[in-house]
Amino acid sequence: MNDYQFKTEVIRVNINKLEILLKEREDIIKVNGYSNNERILKDNKFKDLRTETESNLKELKDVFKKFTEKNKNKLAPHELDLMSKNIDLLWWNLNILDDKFKSSSF
Repeated sequence: MNDYQFKTEVIRVNINKLEILLKEREDIIKVNGYSNNERILKDNKFKDLRTETESNLKELKDVFKKFTEKNKNKLAPHELDLMSKNIDLLWWNLNILDDKFKSSSF
């Protein structure tokens, strides 16, 4: 597994964890209300993991640039395009989760 694949997998796992945190947070708010300490802890975990995931995405972009420079003659252009689109989709997913979080915050 190369750096690109490893980073991509780490980011996917983090995005799934963020989605789970949002669902747990939503359930806590429904049962205990917005001012609950558990909700605050979930918010902090979400923010920390979101920051970590954003940092990983920035690193992935750098890894992709280096990978492209190193392997541009070895890979077909459509393969590089797919890798680039994958990064865009990961960013998109992270932004959607972040928007959901922000829209559910007061």
